[in-house]
Amino acid sequence: MEAPAATVTGPHMSVNEPRRVLQADMVQQLTSAILNGCYKFDKYITKEDDKAATFDTISLQVQNGENVAELQKVAARATVIARATAFCRNLGNERADVATPAWYEKRAYELASNNPTKMTMECLHAADLKGLGMNLLLCVGQGAVVEPRLILLHYNGAPESSEKIALVGKGITFDTGGINLKPTGFIEDMYIDNAGAATVLATLQACVELNVKKNLVVALCLAENAISQTAVLPSAIIKSYKGLTVEIGNTDAEGRLVLADGLTYVQKHCKPTHVVDVATLTGACVVALGEYAAGLFTNDDAMASQIRTAGDSANEIFWPLPILDEHAEELKGIDSDLKNIGKGRYGGASTAAAFLREFIEKDVKWCHLDIAGPAKARGDRVQGASGFGVHMLVEWLSKTSL
Repeated sequence: MEAPAATVTGPHMSVNEPRRVLQADMVQQLTSAILNGCYKFDKYITKEDDKAATFDTISLQVQNGENVAELQKVAARATVIARATAFCRNLGNERADVATPAWYEKRAYELASNNPTKMTMECLHAADLKGLGMNLLLCVGQGAVVEPRLILLHYNGAPESSEKIALVGKGITFDTGGINLKPTGFIEDMYIDNAGAATVLATLQACVELNVKKNLVVALCLAENAISQTAVLPSAIIKSYKGLTVEIGNTDAEGRLVLADGLTYVQKHCKPTHVVDVATLTGACVVALGEYAAGLFTNDDAMASQIRTAGDSANEIFWPLPILDEHAEELKGIDSDLKNIGKGRYGGASTAAAFLREFIEKDVKWCHLDIAGPAKARGDRVQGASGFGVHMLVEWLSKTSL
């Protein structure tokens, strides 16, 4: 369902908020809670009584009628973000037999074509990836029927600025684990392994609606990690787009591979000053933080602090985790430059982040957000994709000076 409009009128409601900022916060929180709470992925439900309730308008009545115009803007902004969050959840909740890399390309094209004066789009298909040497992204999707691709959407919201931010999303449309097949109990909800791509695409939708004054490039690294006779084999040594060779120690550590080539392409061709990658990358991060917080890894503490502050404002927790020298040491190859996994089960979120850091240029400010835990809602009634991260990214992009 899409979010209805929210309006604010007054005076009527018996709410005593002495400070306008608190009143604005209340309007924002109520609007977000109502709209997000009413979400239900009911596309495939045939019984009308089981579908989500629908309505066109939410009316919030406030005591101080002088601030209605200001509060209406707050409610309208919250509605845009809620609509983008619902879009993110719909992308994540669509099942993988429908939501292929080609399907994602259509969704991105729809967003770009609906905003032709604000956005441009390019798509690199398998032949393009092969010609460029983006072999890590290719190898993850080589066992699938639908080919992998890299989609880039460009938004020039601050043409006078030299700063550019890249949002790079992991878009594994289904993750079987490949030859290192996931077992029962772990494979069933892997249609949500595209949550990183869904998050950055939905963030772009909100930024366009809100006319955010930032220059953005949004990259969707899309592949299905399928198992077949053509799937990449453990022990294969693959040359990345950056030129580093990577030995595949485990085919289920695939997200970092598609991100590595995507990150390299974006930095080489789009020249961002700041990069944020978003991914349901490791179960190890869920072990470390539970389902309540995303792991945050960075090479720039100031940028990380901004993201954490934006997360606090959005009620989304991003918790800093380290990349130690020992984590990077574990990834050194014997017959290759790198391995795609560390030496054991411990510290897997940090070794994955250390792998990604190998593909970040030294003058680029970078944050890696491992959203594997909170990307999936696990409440009694609402399950599936949560839309986590959209609100934080919109807050950060719209309210932070880099």
